[in-house]
Amino acid sequence: ADVILVVVWAGALGGIVLKLVWIDAPDWLAATIYVLLGWVLVAAAPGLVSKLGITASAMVGLGGMLYTVGAFVYARHRPDPVPAVFGYHEVFHVLVILAAGLQYAVIAFWVIPGA
Repeated sequence: ADVILVVVWAGALGGIVLKLVWIDAPDWLAATIYVLLGWVLVAAAPGLVSKLGITASAMVGLGGMLYTVGAFVYARHRPDPVPAVFGYHEVFHVLVILAAGLQYAVIAFWVIPGA
């Protein structure tokens, strides 16, 4: 658990430094860092399943997949359904909201009651 935490914090710090030093870095680079950082959770999956069960763990995993798809949309600027009204950036935000909703539900209904 400590190693996972160190990796996540180091990756987050690296992402922050990248954004501060290379302001015009390509979107795909930031998206790649964030996706890799998010999927570090896979290392903790066995513990997650044993503590929360399969349903909550599947919800966390589905949230991770939605975040990943959102990162690809953000990096590729596609799909861009109605650019002036509802473009790729809005698609990205919808995916992030859905992912966050799933993961907050796990916190509200599995983590907090079991604390």
